[in-house]
Amino acid sequence: MQKLEFEAAWDRTIAEKDRNWITHIFNCYPVNEESGVHFTFLREAYNYKGELLVMVLIHNCQDVPLNLNHTVITYDRNEGTIVAGIFDVPWEIPSKTSIPWTFIFTDLTPSEFIPHYHLLGGLDT
Repeated sequence: MQKLEFEAAWDRTIAEKDRNWITHIFNCYPVNEESGVHFTFLREAYNYKGELLVMVLIHNCQDVPLNLNHTVITYDRNEGTIVAGIFDVPWEIPSKTSIPWTFIFTDLTPSEFIPHYHLLGGLDT
């Protein structure tokens, strides 16, 4: 059965309101546990540097831990790919575990690299 965990830094710093909201999303949007790795969109925002922040739940539904190192990820909306980036998640995501994570897209242009994963804007992804 899939479980929700918060990475140590998130666990220390997340506001209780946000923790409850993420837990609610995890509980209300069932995870297809046979789908390998997928993402649930939570929100997007821009920081003071103009970088795009995309918060998601990463669902590792595999029977093995997941390492996201030098992973090409695109962020898509209905109109197509908005941006792409190469990311490292600095810790291993255990099997059958979902974690919240924010991807920070510093270069707001599409990439010529073939993506490993697509993030889809909107809660219905």
